[in-house]
Amino acid sequence: MSLSNLKKSTPSAKPRAISVEDFIDQALHYANGEPPVAHVTTVPEKACAEPMRRATFTLSEVNRQKLTLLSHSRGISRSGLIRSWIDQAYDDFPAPGGRSNKKSRQ
Repeated sequence: MSLSNLKKSTPSAKPRAISVEDFIDQALHYANGEPPVAHVTTVPEKACAEPMRRATFTLSEVNRQKLTLLSHSRGISRSGLIRSWIDQAYDDFPAPGGRSNKKSRQ
């Protein structure tokens, strides 16, 4: 055996980028002995230039499972669902002075 045989070869497939939520979900499925779920997700382009900050909150196990099911059925990350719900609730909430928080569409 020569030293050239020990050289690391180029991988045949590019590793695909997955979100942290998807990685954790896959690990939970693996830990529960469930077969791997094959699904295709697209990585959305960054909508804002600002980096997002982490937020910690507590959910019951039932609500966590519901959030995971919604995430899988919609193809949106759990944090993406929560962000969209916050945006929707903010738009529906009246601003001080009776003005609307909804962004005007042009």
